[in-house]
Amino acid sequence: MNVSYTLNDDVLNAGEEGDNVGLVEEGAGDRAGGGGGGGGGGGWFMANKKLIGGVVGILAVGGAAAGIAVGLSGGGGDDDEPTSPAPSLIPSPSPSLIPSLTPSVSPTHSPSVTPSSTPSSTPTVFPSMVPSSGPSLAPSDIPTASPSSNPTGEPSGAPSMSAAILLAEQKNIMLTFFEATGGDSWTERNLTWTEDSSECDWFGVTCDNDLFVTQLELPSNGLTGTIPEDLALLRSLQLIDLSSNALTGSVPESIGKLTPLRQLLLYNNYLNSSIPSELGQLESLLLFGLHNNIFTSTLPTEVGNLDNLVRFSVFNNSLSGPIPSELGTMSQERLVYLDLGSNLFTGSIPSILSELSALTELYLDGNEYLSGTIPDSFGDLSSLSRIFLNGTALTGEMPDNVCSISGTIYATVDCDEVSCDCCDCSAGV
Repeated sequence: MNVSYTLNDDVLNAGEEGDNVGLVEEGAGDRAGGGGGGGGGGGWFMANKKLIGGVVGILAVGGAAAGIAVGLSGGGGDDDEPTSPAPSLIPSPSPSLIPSLTPSVSPTHSPSVTPSSTPSSTPTVFPSMVPSSGPSLAPSDIPTASPSSNPTGEPSGAPSMSAAILLAEQKNIMLTFFEATGGDSWTERNLTWTEDSSECDWFGVTCDNDLFVTQLELPSNGLTGTIPEDLALLRSLQLIDLSSNALTGSVPESIGKLTPLRQLLLYNNYLNSSIPSELGQLESLLLFGLHNNIFTSTLPTEVGNLDNLVRFSVFNNSLSGPIPSELGTMSQERLVYLDLGSNLFTGSIPSILSELSALTELYLDGNEYLSGTIPDSFGDLSSLSRIFLNGTALTGEMPDNVCSISGTIYATVDCDEVSCDCCDCSAGV
């Protein structure tokens, strides 16, 4: 049975107190090029757990902000620092606790000005045009599912009648998901997704001590079809990772009811339509990864309600309209990574984004209709290490206080239109 464990509060709060226990950041990632359904695996948002001395450690592989290896309580990843900024992730054919990481030797970062309507077959997760000279801030609070997450609110132990009914329905919901996503053609399922076995023993499924499903992890597994609405009836879900598959259709609005959800990782698929405003109800969400899909319409303002968010990426879609000012109120003291690049956003950059005091990486590049000037208040982002603004219609100059942010900052602009003393003018050329 796949049973999850809990990280203690001291470890989870370490990042908030400025003590990055066991945290190693290699300063590399991969965000070059277009999307990729069905092809590659891994990525910034993939969080796999491993048992170290009786305590769970997390390995967060890749990274939009950077490839980060998070090792907690005496353990962690030991990814080699790549010689180039864009590692590619090669999935193992069988479920391993720690995914393989093989750096690429000659990638380039060339964000498209107008996103492609169809993601490419190469998964792209994070940018890193130039490896950072040292570790930047990164979250250490990416927890695994907690045990005993009984959605009935009743004490643990022998299941009550209502819990027993929920458990009976749980398997049917999972089998519906299996059918809707082409389960018979999945790359890996270990022949375990059958009615005569416990769903807690199925490939890619983790349950808590009360046998409720808390994690569904099927990245790079050949999933097709659509995500069924009924998936949201699994009310104990804390992690959904269906990244790097070939899923189509829309994201069910009902997922917004999964209030315990910590990680929503649907990147590198062919998902389309609009991003549901109901996702703004996911008050526990830490990681939001919908990049490299075909989402259209506007970015819902409700995402500004995500008060615990650490990383947010909608890179390489076809989102349009103005950048919502509500993003500036989103998890102001925790958000370290914000990627809105390679979309169709219009208007000016909201100056309220400078209220995101923990931000280390900001990507607005590849939005050819984004106009106006760069807000002077961006100099207040004292933790900023990367800011990409090339491939836009911005004019004027990079504020001096941005270039003078303490430490090393890597910035890109279109130097024919924007004057900048600290920027790379060759990005995207």
